[in-house]
Amino acid sequence: MKIENLEKLNEMRKSGAISEEEYQQIKANLLESVSPSEEENELPMGLSASNYCSIMNFIQLFFGAGWVISIILWVIGKDNEQVRQQGNYIINWLISCLLYGIIAAPLIIFTLGLGVFFYIALGICSLLFPIIGGLKSLNGTAWKYPLSIPFLK
Repeated sequence: MKIENLEKLNEMRKSGAISEEEYQQIKANLLESVSPSEEENELPMGLSASNYCSIMNFIQLFFGAGWVISIILWVIGKDNEQVRQQGNYIINWLISCLLYGIIAAPLIIFTLGLGVFFYIALGICSLLFPIIGGLKSLNGTAWKYPLSIPFLK
């Protein structure tokens, strides 16, 4: 429920901008329009879903701790559909990135160091994908990271 809307409505009633009957009718409509699911889907600090998703993406740029924080944010906000979907895409990328890194280790040994280029490409993707995902999230679009294996749907 948006307390701010009720407070503004009450101020309008007190100032005489609306009558008592109009106040009661609008108040009833406001209270009916708020469903329990909207209250359950509220995100921390009153962030919108698009801002919350962009934070989940951008925070990955802080290597190591950023991945952990991104996962924690996903767990906290996964009741929201947009957050759940973008979080799934992020988790899929993080798991895929880890697997690609594990696969690249033997390539360094068996290809006399050529596997280093694989690590460089993986590092570039790990920088670019969260930035692109964060910018897309600001526009309200969930962005599926390329090259990620869909572990979570």
